Amino acid sequence: MFVEYPVPDMANFFIRYNVAREICARIEYLDQSVEKASSELIQELKERGVDGGVIFLDANGNASMVFNTGGMARAYKNSKGDEIVKILLNFIIYSIHSLNN
Repeated sequence: MFVEYPVPDMANFFIRYNVAREICARIEYLDQSVEKASSELIQELKERGVDGGVIFLDANGNASMVFNTGGMARAYKNSKGDEIVKILLNFIIYSIHSLNN
């Protein structure tokens, strides 16, 4: 699994709260989906005053890109070669999919 931390100032909180391991544990022990595990944890961090988000990919290629801020540029490439790029700007989500045929 892969997780990306936010800007360095907030990364300390993500490391302190062991965010990557906590998401993995929720997936493994609570049988949560990648999306549910990361979404719930990011919301819990918001309640503790921690802003940020994660890009999380599991071994099956399931991706979760969740955040609790006003916006977060994020992207990933799936096993089919599709490049998914999303940016939240003024509450409008723009998705760019580059589909490789």
